[in-house]
Amino acid sequence: PLSGQAAANPGEIQDLVAQVNADSMMLTVKRLVAFETRFMGSDSNRAAGDWIGTRLGEMGYTATYDSFQVDVNRVVLGRRFTLSGLTQVNVMAVHRGIQTPEKKIVLGAHFDSISLDRDQDHQGFAPGADDNATGVAAVLEIARVLKDVQTSMTIEFALFGAEELGLVGSEAAAAAADAIEALREPSD
Repeated sequence: PLSGQAAANPGEIQDLVAQVNADSMMLTVKRLVAFETRFMGSDSNRAAGDWIGTRLGEMGYTATYDSFQVDVNRVVLGRRFTLSGLTQVNVMAVHRGIQTPEKKIVLGAHFDSISLDRDQDHQGFAPGADDNATGVAAVLEIARVLKDVQTSMTIEFALFGAEELGLVGSEAAAAAADAIEALREPSD
């Protein structure tokens, strides 16, 4: 619920939806595509993650960069992709809830990209407009719209790295969340 009410007011939700700016989302997609590739391990991938964190900061959020290791050896459409010991990041930001902040909704998208018609060594052009710059644009736009809105539950904005070759970033985030939850559970 918004504004501490027991249930969200439909008019309040319509007001928030009306604040969604398609031009803003299109600019985000164009900026991410301008990196030309966001293939994991590339300089452009790191730059895209930094850009996303900066955007969240400009909105007033504190972006965190949660790192994890990538070890992948997969064949996709007849092409082998092998990455070992590669450090990647998930870019995260939190909008803390006011009534039940321990309850969390995660809104996520991945920011890496891949061109499946190219070998691993030829990923210099993998713009990923629809996979998944559009998802990143949606998450960032929701973050912008909700910035000054009081929500009862916490909302976590998660921009995952290393998703194209096996959901590595989201699995790392889930494992980290499980580890934190295990620390909170009372021991016998």
